[in-house]
Amino acid sequence: MKRYKKILVPYDDSKLSKLAFEQALSLASMVKGEVTVIHVMETSLYEQLTFETTEVISVLNNLVDENKGRIESMLKDLVEQGKNEDVKVDYLIKNGNVASEIIAASLNYDLIIMGTLGQSALESLLLGSKAEKVARHASCPVMLVREQNLTRKNNIER
Repeated sequence: MKRYKKILVPYDDSKLSKLAFEQALSLASMVKGEVTVIHVMETSLYEQLTFETTEVISVLNNLVDENKGRIESMLKDLVEQGKNEDVKVDYLIKNGNVASEIIAASLNYDLIIMGTLGQSALESLLLGSKAEKVARHASCPVMLVREQNLTRKNNIER
């Protein structure tokens, strides 16, 4: 059986990404593995915008830099959390399409653990699901973490 020693966790500070990170820490602790947290800054909208003035470009670049600093601080907190659990945690910050960047990174990992919002079939068809794209195209297995909520309770009661 393959041991999942190198675990990748896409992280956006949402409740589900926090849950996925906790699952990754737990598994890594059991197998003496390591966790890499990846945060992808979606740039597709920003790259499509064209501006006439350098002032607007300058303001947007400052916002991106501020956001990157906040994200880096958040990810450093996860590294510290890993130290408290005796698990090595690293992080990556990428720019681009979220699913594509995670899929590209998957070549270097044994397992991806990520949250999913559990979109309906219609939402997934119309909007696409990042988690679904990653699960279909990643080079390693993908574990999807869902919030245990009323949906599960309602399914059991039926």
